[in-house]
Amino acid sequence: MRKVISIIPLVFFLLMLFGCGAANLAPSLNSSGQQFSMAKGNWNFSASSSTNPNSGQFLIGGHLEQSGNAVTGILHIASSRCFKVDQDIPISGTIEDGTANLTSLPIDHQVLHASVIGHDSSMVGNYSFIGGCSNGDEGSLTGNLVPPVSGIWNALETQPDKSVTGVNLALAQSASANGHGVYLLSGTLSFTASPCQISGRITSGYVAGSIVILNAETQEASGDSGSLRMEGDFAAGHTPSIVGAYSYAAGTCKDHAGVLTFTP
Repeated sequence: MRKVISIIPLVFFLLMLFGCGAANLAPSLNSSGQQFSMAKGNWNFSASSSTNPNSGQFLIGGHLEQSGNAVTGILHIASSRCFKVDQDIPISGTIEDGTANLTSLPIDHQVLHASVIGHDSSMVGNYSFIGGCSNGDEGSLTGNLVPPVSGIWNALETQPDKSVTGVNLALAQSASANGHGVYLLSGTLSFTASPCQISGRITSGYVAGSIVILNAETQEASGDSGSLRMEGDFAAGHTPSIVGAYSYAAGTCKDHAGVLTFTP
């Protein structure tokens, strides 16, 4: 009987340590009493809704930086029915007791609140929206600092006639964010066995967290030009990839759309 009674305090301690959700990840991220410390750069957050679990994950990304106990930045949201990816979402907040409490400016009457903990290149926490289309939505956040996407990327696409088009993408990412909180992209495309184009030039594009947006002018064998847009995301795992949904707005391939998976 003494043995049973003696382990009750230990069980109670473990329940207190692990039973309160995302905030209890603090010991692993803010170990040894470390205060919140965030590296300046391009941050990505995967957001999972607890209010609407069937809606899937959406991405929040952009430039964030810390100065003393203040955090500022501009974010963008992708894969959400309530936000356009090109909308700027200015955000600011303060750090108290190792937690960064962030609030956005209203965007279409929607205000984002987030509370996160972390150190250097990783963060976890919770979010909630008040107002507008996303009112009442809340859930969890997992954040990480995103490395540059600069490099040579390659993809293959099978055409309706079973032929295969090869796509080569050369990307260069700016070293710093612009006034919209995104990192600009420049570069070129080349196509092998494409029924539409032979090459392309990125006219505008950016990275915001893991969100990748590309707009390109393409050149066709006939000498005509086309227009390509791709919206995707960058996964920097063991085998990094860029997966994007593309569509043509002009040229021989106008209205053609699909998905490309680029790997190094």
